Amino acid sequence: HATPDCTCSFISPSLSAVQDLLAVGRIPVLFYERGSIQGGIADEGPYLAISHVWADGLGSTTEAGLPRCQVERISGFASRLLPGGRAAFWVDALCVPEDRDLRKQAIRLMAETYRCAAKVLVLDGGIRRLCSLSRPLEENLFRISTSAWMQRVWTLQEALLAMDLHFEFAEGSLVSSQYL
Repeated sequence: HATPDCTCSFISPSLSAVQDLLAVGRIPVLFYERGSIQGGIADEGPYLAISHVWADGLGSTTEAGLPRCQVERISGFASRLLPGGRAAFWVDALCVPEDRDLRKQAIRLMAETYRCAAKVLVLDGGIRRLCSLSRPLEENLFRISTSAWMQRVWTLQEALLAMDLHFEFAEGSLVSSQYL
């Protein structure tokens, strides 16, 4: 959950919508509207891709879903980073189903998913707690370089493929890697 005391329910997108898109080699994206998750297609407009480690509480599958508070949080980030329209987002926890074949297909599409995203946002608990715009640049760079997110191989691919990479810092700011 987004806060320790939260007890909200889990929500998920339509499994068939995600499966249908993956089955034909398309990248599913999501919109959070009026309390539910709607599906869309990545190539129909800009979207935000989330890069994270499962240990931070965003690990799941399409079928299991995520806590509503986390979906609202991700949707809010998409709205802030992609102003002016429907804020589409992609996160593996909701866009990669359990089905073995479709899971493989989603993984095959992973490089394209991050390469085609208008923006990629890194969500890492350590970075969020320890990095701040009020801290020296060198300290923030050190914290990022030693974070759990940087210690995973697949996140290197996500960072390198990103057209526009951002990090969530302590004060809720979404900092572009261009700042770093």
